[in-house]
Amino acid sequence: MQPYEYFEHTADIGLRSFGRDVAEAFANAGRGLSALLVDPSTVQPREERQVTLQGGELAELLVEWLNEILFLADSEGFLAVDVAVHVVNEQGLRASLRGERADLSRHRLLGGVKAATYHQTQVRCDGGCVVQVILDV
Repeated sequence: MQPYEYFEHTADIGLRSFGRDVAEAFANAGRGLSALLVDPSTVQPREERQVTLQGGELAELLVEWLNEILFLADSEGFLAVDVAVHVVNEQGLRASLRGERADLSRHRLLGGVKAATYHQTQVRCDGGCVVQVILDV
C-alpha cells in the first residue's frame, strides 16, 4: 500500500493518505505534507519535536495536525522527515517529528503550502484508514 498520494483540486492540492489504522494514516499525511515542503532525502533526523493537540472530531484534528507541521516549518524552519503518531482519537493527538532546521546550502525548499483546510476533509476507517485534506497553496 502506498503511504500517500496527491490529487488535483482547483487552485489547491489534495492530499490523501493511507494506513492500517488512523495513527498510521495521520503519520503518512504528515509525511506527504513534508514532502511538499522539501525533498525528504535531503533532511537528517537530528532534532525532535513533540506535538500534543487537544481532542475533537478526527477530521478537525487532521487539519490541526498538518497545520502544526506547517507552523513549525514557518516559525522555526523545522523540516520533518520522520513522523510518528503515537495516539490519535477524539481526546487528542500525541506525535513526534524528527528532522532539522532548514539549511539552504543543503535543502531545496519546495514550499508554497499555506495551510491545511477543512474543505472536503475526511477520515474513513474500515479495514484500514484513508484520510483526505485539501491544502491551500
